[in-house]
Amino acid sequence: MCLKLRTVQNLEDLEIIRDLYFTAFPSEERRSEEDFSRQPNLPGCQVDLVYHDEVYAGFCIWWQLEGFAFLEHLAVNPEMRGKKTGQKTLNKLREVVQGPLLLEIEPPLEGDALRRLHFYLRNGFYLLDKPYRQPSYHGGESLEMKLMSSHENLPYDVLDLWIDLVKKRVYNVI
Repeated sequence: MCLKLRTVQNLEDLEIIRDLYFTAFPSEERRSEEDFSRQPNLPGCQVDLVYHDEVYAGFCIWWQLEGFAFLEHLAVNPEMRGKKTGQKTLNKLREVVQGPLLLEIEPPLEGDALRRLHFYLRNGFYLLDKPYRQPSYHGGESLEMKLMSSHENLPYDVLDLWIDLVKKRVYNVI
């Protein structure tokens, strides 16, 4: 079985992922319709369609930043779940990004959040012991989140620089 990432090239490509994007993430964890439509044109942002054996399987949105990459969103089409699509997508991302991969998850207290944590742990990510709040996409209050990385034991000074870059480039917080 072959998994491919295909970069969004136009608005028609973006339409393929629109429904999944707006149903897979709560409003406070995603961009507005307008900002979503502009995202493929943002410097450093990569919006990729995921195809599994030529069938649309999901998408990932990630940013290549200085010294690392930030995975903003990853979602698997419900019909493609249970086929290791998420795992294969992470493996493919590791092949194409430069440096470690950093991502955010909601605090893993129960249910889907706890399953998400275990998914990333099974796939070689480490939960970082660093307090973190995700800036609001909509100008509201920030959200408590947890950071995970494909590298363990990142020094706090490096992590602080990365967090500043994510806030500046991904969330446009100055």
